[in-house]
Amino acid sequence: MAGSSASVSPRDSPSTPKVRSPAATPVSGQQTPLPSNDPGDDRPDDHNAAKLAEKAAQARVTHIWRLCFTIFALLHAGNVVLQPPLLQLKELSSCMSYYGPGWSLGRDCRVDSVQDELTTLMKWQQLLDTAPGILFGAFYGMAADRFGRRPVLLLSLIGITLAAIWSQVVLFWPTVFSTRLTWISVVFLLFGGGTLVARAIIFVVVADITPEEKRASKFFRLYGVALLIDMVLSPASGALASIQPWWPARFGLIAFVMSVLTTLLVLPETLVKPTLPPSTQGQRTQLEEEPEEEDDPVIYADAQKNTYWWHVRKVMSSLRTLRFLIASRQVLLLVPLLSVGQLYDQSADFFINYVSRRYGWRLSQASFWLTYRNVVNLVLLSTILPGVSTVLLRHGFNAGRKDIWISRASILCLAVGAFVIGLAPVLPIMVTGLTIFALGHGFVPAVLSLATPYIEPGHIGLLYTAMTIGEAIGKLANEPLLAGSFELGMRVGGLLLGLPFVATGIMLTITAVSHDHPKCSTYRAGRGNDVVVGRHRAIRPFSTTNNPNSNQATTPSTTTTASSNSITPTVSSFSQAHLYPGKDSSKKETVLVLGSGWGGYIFSRKISPKQHDCTVISPRSYFVFTPLLTDTAAGNLDFSSIVEPMRDIKSRVDFIQAAARSVNFKKKTVLCEASIVKSGVTESPRVEETERTHEEGPETGAMRGKEHLRSWEQGQLFEIPYDKLVIAVGCVSQTFATPGVRENAMFFKDIGDSRRVKRRVRECFELAALPTTTEEMQRHLLHFAIVGAGPTGTELAATLRDFVNSNMLQLYPALKDKAKITLYDVAPTVLSMFDKSLSQYAIETMSKEGIDIRTSHHIQGLRWGLPNTEGPHEMDPKGCLTLNTKEQGDVGVGICVWATGNTMNKFVKYSLNEIDEFPEGSAKLINGGQSKVKGREGPDSKGWHIKKASKVGALLVDGHFRVQLEHENGRVAVLQDVFAIGDNAMPETGAPPATAQATSQEAKWLADRFNRGDIDQVPSFSFRNMGTLAYIGSSNALMQIPHEKKKEHGGNGDRRRNPYLPEGLTGRTAWLVWKVAYLSMSISWRNRCRILFRWIVNRMFGSDISRF
Repeated sequence: MAGSSASVSPRDSPSTPKVRSPAATPVSGQQTPLPSNDPGDDRPDDHNAAKLAEKAAQARVTHIWRLCFTIFALLHAGNVVLQPPLLQLKELSSCMSYYGPGWSLGRDCRVDSVQDELTTLMKWQQLLDTAPGILFGAFYGMAADRFGRRPVLLLSLIGITLAAIWSQVVLFWPTVFSTRLTWISVVFLLFGGGTLVARAIIFVVVADITPEEKRASKFFRLYGVALLIDMVLSPASGALASIQPWWPARFGLIAFVMSVLTTLLVLPETLVKPTLPPSTQGQRTQLEEEPEEEDDPVIYADAQKNTYWWHVRKVMSSLRTLRFLIASRQVLLLVPLLSVGQLYDQSADFFINYVSRRYGWRLSQASFWLTYRNVVNLVLLSTILPGVSTVLLRHGFNAGRKDIWISRASILCLAVGAFVIGLAPVLPIMVTGLTIFALGHGFVPAVLSLATPYIEPGHIGLLYTAMTIGEAIGKLANEPLLAGSFELGMRVGGLLLGLPFVATGIMLTITAVSHDHPKCSTYRAGRGNDVVVGRHRAIRPFSTTNNPNSNQATTPSTTTTASSNSITPTVSSFSQAHLYPGKDSSKKETVLVLGSGWGGYIFSRKISPKQHDCTVISPRSYFVFTPLLTDTAAGNLDFSSIVEPMRDIKSRVDFIQAAARSVNFKKKTVLCEASIVKSGVTESPRVEETERTHEEGPETGAMRGKEHLRSWEQGQLFEIPYDKLVIAVGCVSQTFATPGVRENAMFFKDIGDSRRVKRRVRECFELAALPTTTEEMQRHLLHFAIVGAGPTGTELAATLRDFVNSNMLQLYPALKDKAKITLYDVAPTVLSMFDKSLSQYAIETMSKEGIDIRTSHHIQGLRWGLPNTEGPHEMDPKGCLTLNTKEQGDVGVGICVWATGNTMNKFVKYSLNEIDEFPEGSAKLINGGQSKVKGREGPDSKGWHIKKASKVGALLVDGHFRVQLEHENGRVAVLQDVFAIGDNAMPETGAPPATAQATSQEAKWLADRFNRGDIDQVPSFSFRNMGTLAYIGSSNALMQIPHEKKKEHGGNGDRRRNPYLPEGLTGRTAWLVWKVAYLSMSISWRNRCRILFRWIVNRMFGSDISRF
């Protein structure tokens, strides 16, 4: 506890450096005293002594880690080396028993009777070897927490060694002993619990000496050395066993004996029982429990008279410590994950036969891919995962958050890889799935490290043995399921050959979805060394440094010396980190965000809830990941896969579904109208098509007058106050006042638009397939026109082309030659923001794929009805539309998607225009004149309006996104509490492109400024171009790589910043970048998994063709 001092052993020699106790050091919140000028002051010597003691402790930690590494390697090597010779010796013994006196060395031992007996021997031996650990592992774990790690580990290793000796004695005299007597080796394993307990205790020792941020990396390396031993010693032992089985049998036994000697003679005890401070020497020791209230004092006193029964009673009473394990919900959720994680290792038993049967490879050839998997695993455990852990820690992740992300990524790789392996039609896809599958091998050690902080340090032994038991039980439970699915797949054949891997993927997916990982906020990151729980006080030993990611205040540590066989713990006092407090509106600024697009959503998720009360107002209750909107129109993704709800349990942001109508900058309020049941583009229209002229986008809802509204569509009006206002309402599609476009075209801004396009495309095919439809009408209905050759229009045309050719024309073979997709644009090229060479590549590629590209074409109108016919023309969804162009005249189309440029919505265009009165409390003049505006009735309080760009009408903001006011006489003022980001804003310092990338960067920058409170001290926002991507069909894409120019040293010319990078990428390479980029940019892990899964399913079974 704070202020307590650690006692020094009376055996310490006078030469032992003295270290000041924590009581002599200032605690958090006090000032450190200045150095004394007294010549007799020995504080520098104390400081040097503390440094030397710290280095010595660190050296001892490294020494123990190496010992654990050695013991673990010897234990695993002994098990691996013993398997082939024992199998061969048991086969030989069974063969001798089968043939009897007539047996000779050349007799055939492959007969069914011998092999059946061998299978029975091995199956029962495996079960018996596991049983002691399952039955008594928890007892040994509790014993390790009470009596020490070293004696329990030593007992386990001795039991393992004796069991190996017994098996070899029985097999050495096969004529004297029955082979089944090898099962008696389980008696020796009862002492110590066998390999399960020994492995668990080794991990406990590593956890004792390792800081939390490095624990997972140490576990990865232990699993890596086990894998390396499997790869090297397993074939070597098999080769030696074929020559002389007793050689590897002796080597395995030697490995066990060496592990016993290393533990007995060298390994120190890591469970340290610290002494009490001098002030409490007369009290009970820190780790000793007081007797439970229900204990009978007479019986307790009698028990103390007999040392043996006293220890037995203490062990039995320690069963109560199971309540810590059972009460921890996080641990109970993590234990089943380890059982499912065993599916990875068990799948190797079926992999070689599966590859041989499915792809026609010989078994020897198929085994190569198992070696490949092991190599990937080895690189992953030894290099990739430790490196990832280091990188995450450097980027501010604490130990718990790091382990959570690694475990999530690992189980995702396991599930996806299993599905790909089981469903792969060709070998390259199977190899890809195998690689993904192998990248999930770090799941078990990551979960083991993740579970550690959720239980008190005094019960780590119990925790690790319990989780090891979970692994063993899962392995036994999974085996019949996998074996049954393998037999069924082999018997049926075809696609079901991969049934074991599909079953593995299903189990992993169900487990990952149903078991939520513990929240990072509950993880006791930076847990100090001194932990008090109830009447227990446990000290975490061997800490040499404080956790850099900890938010807990700690006092300087005190190090005491110990005997040569142990290390004295570093005891630190700390204050438990509390959860952040609930909302207190009286101490926080109210930030109002208008809009739920890229700007509003990203800003609301990045702003700190500890400093601000953030409320989002939008008629749309969700955020749309627009880069993948085209995939939903083609049925490649579900609509919900690219949607994030504005109301989120994890988010501390309020949301009101309403449309902003006006802003009073003087009173600092926003007038809103509820839009929960109002018609708009975000859902199927509840109004007639003729009323669509009044609907202009998702961010503002219907901006119609009262005479156009039905009674139930008129929302409630209310005002919302704010301290700071962020306007991020976005834009709507620019129609350029083209006749009939607003009424008849389909736009592509939101989920509702994508749903309409998807439904109309399928509707056109059904109409064209009717026997009453003429051939001319079929061609009109199956002609899909996209207006606008920017990224949205180009990607939509390419995606629809893939969908029509790959799915629809297969279902409608009679319409194969009638479908057509045309891309129109008034510009002379497509994708004008790309380099000319990339744009030309897009035109050539898309033209080869059958997309008709019509550049330099001017759209003059859009109406319903057949082309070149007289009116009147009324809306008729059973027929076609006519698109009128200046160059072609009338063209019949089944659908026209309008994906041109942007224009300001009515809220920005009309509501944010003139202001009634100058807001002198929040506005600041910037271009001379008076510092203050005159009174309300003064001449300068009127005549102000919001400053906008002359051509596009966007809000002109300064370099910090503050909205500006402009007076009739030319003076300009900046609103200090009103900001605008996204497409509806244009910084005067330089407008970034109107892309999601730019808006996202603006939102993150502004939220960071709000959190830091330094908006007036930092330079203006600067957009960083990360590149531009566009999909052009048939798994081809474009990527424009940014190359910022900078002057040469002499100022005589420009040169590229990245001279080694190309101007751009094309084809499949760019397509892979496109896939990975948008998958990683998706907001939530839930949607990332769903998107990846749907992409894989689409590759195998095609896209969704349903019409709804």
